[in-house]
Amino acid sequence: MKDALEISDITIAGYAKDITLRSYRQPTDSVLPIVLYFHGGGFVSGGLNDTVETATMLATRIPAWVVAVGYSLAPAFPFPAATEDAYRALEWVAINA
Repeated sequence: MKDALEISDITIAGYAKDITLRSYRQPTDSVLPIVLYFHGGGFVSGGLNDTVETATMLATRIPAWVVAVGYSLAPAFPFPAATEDAYRALEWVAINA
């Protein structure tokens, strides 16, 4: 039986506002591949709660370190906010891998 996932939220500086990254990983000292996961919704809907099922499955079955991104949504935060948030999430993951 696999160990329970460690799930935690990390707040980082986004393009227009702080954003939340949700980390899913098995407790291990092994090096894991990283999956940077962006929820669907066309940059106007959706959120971190929409990622739970898929992120959990990826983290347990691959196994991988899955980082789901709670990027800024339009129209409140128009282009390029979401893509800039995605880039900042990628930078954070690269630094913390």
